[in-house]
Amino acid sequence: MEFRLLGTVEATAAGQSVYIGQRRERRLLGILLTRLPHPVGVEQFIDLLWGDEAPLEARAALQVHVSRLRRSLADAGVQLNRAASGYTLNVDPEQVDLHRFRDLCDRIRTGPRDLPALLAEAGALYQGPLLGDDGTERLRRALCPWLDELWMSTRESAVETTVRRGGHPLAELAELVAAHPVRERLASLQVLALHRAGRRDEALAAFERARSALADQLGLDPGPELRRAYETVLHTPAVPAPAQLPPGIFDFTGRTEPLAALDGFLTLRGTVVISTIAGTGGVGKTALALHWAHRVRDQFPDGQLYVNLHGHSATTPVGPMEALGRFLRALGCPPEDIPTEIDEAAARYRSLLADRRILVVLDNAHHPDQVRPLLPASPGSMALVTSRDRLVGLTARDGARRLHLPAFTPEESLALLSGCVGAQRVTAEPWAAAELVALCGHLPLAIRIIAYQVTEVPHLPLAGHVARLRADRLNALALQDDVDTCVRATFDLSYAALDPDTARMFRLLGLVPGADFTAEAAGALTGMPAGRARRLLDRLVAGHLVEAHPAGRYAFHDLLREYAAGHGASDPESEASVTRLTDWYLHTALAADTVADMLPTQEIMAHPPAPPSVSPGSFEDRTAALRWLDSERAALVSVVHHCCAHGVEVTALRVLEALGGHLHLRRWSAEFLATGLALLSATTDASDPRVRVLAHDLVAAAYRITGKFAEAVHHSRQALFWLDNVAGRPDEPRLLLNLGRSLRLTGHLAAAADCYRSAAKRYEQDGVGGAKTMFVAGVLGDVYRHTSDFQDSLTFSAEALALAWEVAPPWAPYALEAIANVHTECGRHQEGIEHARAALDAAERFEQPFIKPSAFNTLGSALAGLGRPDEAHGAYTDALRLCEDQANPEAESESLCGLALLSSRTGRHGQAIEQARRAVDVAHGSANLVGEGRARATLAEIRLAAGHRDDAATEARQALAVNESTGHQLGEARSLLVLGTVTGDSDLVRRAHAIYTRIGAPVPS
Repeated sequence: MEFRLLGTVEATAAGQSVYIGQRRERRLLGILLTRLPHPVGVEQFIDLLWGDEAPLEARAALQVHVSRLRRSLADAGVQLNRAASGYTLNVDPEQVDLHRFRDLCDRIRTGPRDLPALLAEAGALYQGPLLGDDGTERLRRALCPWLDELWMSTRESAVETTVRRGGHPLAELAELVAAHPVRERLASLQVLALHRAGRRDEALAAFERARSALADQLGLDPGPELRRAYETVLHTPAVPAPAQLPPGIFDFTGRTEPLAALDGFLTLRGTVVISTIAGTGGVGKTALALHWAHRVRDQFPDGQLYVNLHGHSATTPVGPMEALGRFLRALGCPPEDIPTEIDEAAARYRSLLADRRILVVLDNAHHPDQVRPLLPASPGSMALVTSRDRLVGLTARDGARRLHLPAFTPEESLALLSGCVGAQRVTAEPWAAAELVALCGHLPLAIRIIAYQVTEVPHLPLAGHVARLRADRLNALALQDDVDTCVRATFDLSYAALDPDTARMFRLLGLVPGADFTAEAAGALTGMPAGRARRLLDRLVAGHLVEAHPAGRYAFHDLLREYAAGHGASDPESEASVTRLTDWYLHTALAADTVADMLPTQEIMAHPPAPPSVSPGSFEDRTAALRWLDSERAALVSVVHHCCAHGVEVTALRVLEALGGHLHLRRWSAEFLATGLALLSATTDASDPRVRVLAHDLVAAAYRITGKFAEAVHHSRQALFWLDNVAGRPDEPRLLLNLGRSLRLTGHLAAAADCYRSAAKRYEQDGVGGAKTMFVAGVLGDVYRHTSDFQDSLTFSAEALALAWEVAPPWAPYALEAIANVHTECGRHQEGIEHARAALDAAERFEQPFIKPSAFNTLGSALAGLGRPDEAHGAYTDALRLCEDQANPEAESESLCGLALLSSRTGRHGQAIEQARRAVDVAHGSANLVGEGRARATLAEIRLAAGHRDDAATEARQALAVNESTGHQLGEARSLLVLGTVTGDSDLVRRAHAIYTRIGAPVPS
């Protein structure tokens, strides 16, 4: 049976309404259901039903109403029971909309991935006031005085989560602020959302409205949160509107009717599919789309998105998930906050486009399913799709307007040819010019290529080119229903006219993994200096055989890549050329990784030196190395996938290990995990067993930076399992260290310490020192910090710091933060502040952003310990903001704990409890038991401070169980102290004091 209390009082069974009596019986039922699972006494009923107007025979009247209700419910199988403490119903709270609504609100306020769906579900339940017309305001205040505020604060929290994740829920914020003009949290969110959407003036106006409302209605000035939002608008640049359109063709010709049709479609705000019925290779779809998009881009002030989906290409098609990732990043979504499930990513994308006017150009699509997740859902935005296929499904299901783009008219063809080769040549040989474009099938791409041939051989008249076409490809070019063949014939002519070096460059470039390349990569592929390669590329660009992109990169149109790859595959040096290219990428990535000094414990699988034919790039400093890795990340990922697909797992492993530190630093978790899993899938029983070992280790590292610590532990254990098949177990210390890191994050501190000590012993046996000794000392200091063995932690962390400055300075911030944390936990707050600030300075200097949240948390704790709550709040807030930009659940939980304690100390117990609950949820969701124990102890302390002694005892027991299981002594002491205080058990208090004394931490006052 299901019960409704929101907006009405109603019971249904198997979809049928159940009669539950008159208004008094319905009120009686509402009271019982609201108070579930607790009984309701007779006096409570009388007070709730009648108040001060209770009749003398109230008990008898109540008994009559109870009997009537019992009979109505009994028919539906529900029992109304009488016990000594009162009346109860045998109903699960999940059967009641009110309790489901409250649970949904609690889940929404944790910021879940499926927030939109949960919010919609909660909104569907919230149909009106409690008990509807059967209730009174007095009864509603007595039963659920919190209901309206719960829904309001939940909507606030949902909007805040959306804004924090990069969304711009402007319409919803406008509605909420209009209804609640003096709620500062809403006003600050509206200011930030408008600012991040690029609407600075509107954001400032929103602040002024809020300031005026506060002054007029409450006589108050804006609070800290609203002032911070205002300062952000004043001093922080907004996320720039994406402007991803590639350059249009400067001499665009013709297409008057299609352009007019597109202008007409614009007024409909629909989806346009550009295609031809019988194949469209070379007809100019992309040129038309980009020309029109540039022409109307001022009508889309919030930006223009573009992606080449490679639907018809030798390159692997861009899947909707990859395209969504690109778009979400362009819209300001941090890489680590991009959902890994396509439905969630598409929902996030639609949320970011809501209330914005954005043009989305989806070039070269193959199938409707490739396009649908990328379509905007809100009025005002528009999608423009190009494809060789008709994409009938988009027309039928999604209401797309389909535009058939035919070949050029003869007049347009001649105009294009004239623009490319010069009007004088066309007017000098009008018949030959007309015949030439006809033999090209009036295809724009074919005409441009032929025009290149004409300009390259200026002494040959147009009639001579006509003769060559007729002699070689007349029949093929005459097949107007076979556009691809026409394009291939045109490519053949262009290819045959190239000089030998340029032709070789062209065909070998078709074999390059990935979507684009640089002149340096082209030089490595062909075995020539980059300067000469660039000159040949410029010739290909001039003939429209290769496209020049920003930042010195080049790319093929997909048809040209396919044509070039066909010739490249038959070249006898194709295999050697691709090997030379992959070697160049590998050794240049190794050089960049060495200079950047990413992972000091990682030993890349032994490899031969670069062959004489390969000249890897070099880097003068860490900044240059990181810049190269940033620009070549996609190419290196493609090289890994290419090597995996072609049975070259060892090279794939070496490239991925060289790239892995960079992917880790930049938090490119999706690429890291995808390449690691591809490598793991490519390994077979015939593979080098060490490849399988290190593939598992890399997958573990990828899972670790995504916050999936249990999966990381699994793959680390698999790596050690397969290591038994490798002679000498060369990677054992590295694998033990990485397993230890994952175990530490899941709260298995003793096991983590065992791994670290085993790794240290192996390094000692092998005579290894330097950076590896530094790293072992650092992780041992870290694990002892989490077991609260503070003196041991300080010793190892100091050793790690000294070694870091000597052999691996980029890792000094981690040791400084560990030392700061130990000083702070031991009550040496000033020393904690000094070391935390030193850690932050070093992290900025060496581009180590991942340690910053922990350093800010430690700084906040030390400042709070010195009685500087405002500064502490700023530090915790900075940490939480950084956590939102990283997949760092451990630091996020710590930040929330710190903020919760500050809130509690200023008497804001409700806010403190909510923050501490979020801290518990974040830690629990990432399987971080140490963090969960810390958060539960914090929640117990806050419950005690709020006077919730029973709840405090419950939370303290849970915290104690978790902290005892991990060995986190400080958390155990905190839990015992709360539990002893609540229960009056002096033995528990003495146990807590003994732990504080043993670990050297001060007992809380």
